[in-house]
Amino acid sequence: MELTINSAARFHCASDWSWDTVRTPMADRDLWTVLAGRGALRCLPADLGLETQADGRRYTIGRGDVFVFDGTTRIVAEHDRNAPLTVVAVHFEGGGRFPFHVRVAPVEFLAGLLDRLLRCRLQADEPGALRWLHAALDEVAATERQTAAAGTDPMHEAIGRLADQIRERPGDDWRVGLLADRTHRSPQHFARLFRRCTGRSPKEYVLEARIEAARAYLRGSSLPIKRIASELGFHDEFHFSRQFSRRVGASPTRYRMENRPAAQPMIQDRTPVSLPAESTSPKEPL
Repeated sequence: MELTINSAARFHCASDWSWDTVRTPMADRDLWTVLAGRGALRCLPADLGLETQADGRRYTIGRGDVFVFDGTTRIVAEHDRNAPLTVVAVHFEGGGRFPFHVRVAPVEFLAGLLDRLLRCRLQADEPGALRWLHAALDEVAATERQTAAAGTDPMHEAIGRLADQIRERPGDDWRVGLLADRTHRSPQHFARLFRRCTGRSPKEYVLEARIEAARAYLRGSSLPIKRIASELGFHDEFHFSRQFSRRVGASPTRYRMENRPAAQPMIQDRTPVSLPAESTSPKEPL
């Protein structure tokens, strides 16, 4: 299908953010993906003016909610000031039918496709950006087909929410038994369901989330490796270093040296940084 990208960006919405397409009408289509935060969105007939009050169709939105707007409806949205939205918006033209709304859980794969799209745009690689847009839209369409085939599966949705929580707070205690208790399943049954939904065992998924968070800390902070290991739930810094080296191909120290931003100062320990909340539960080594 023929596609053209008009613009693409990641937005970290300000606390007082709100959106009404009556004020800013859409002239194209918009792949709108929520990566973080909480909010609400209403879909109204496009011919309703700003002064018109109507309920319309309502959506409670959060991480993994994906919309494809096409300008034929009025969109009114707002978010929780205490949990502001982070959104990737890709304005494009062309293509066929796309679902108006799907919930992608876990959303990491789609988020990775969109990240690659944004990088290609920054590098003026338009053919590359279009390839990633095609892949992202294919993922959205596949999610719609899977949802229709499976029907509304509360367990699939519950596991998707748990997967998102693991990514958001990788340092918490995510032992399989505790996760299984949340879904009222045995650990063995839960592990099978989790792998079916995510393609990974719970243990593999938690470790992947912790390694991903460790990469971010090593690139963007000067926190000691021992503290990073503790924050992310590893038994000690030596266990962390072994796991990191095995999966990344470099030790944490070497990775930090090779990926330190050249133009930006490293964050020092005295500077407040956003860290996962410390868990009061004992942490199990992976």
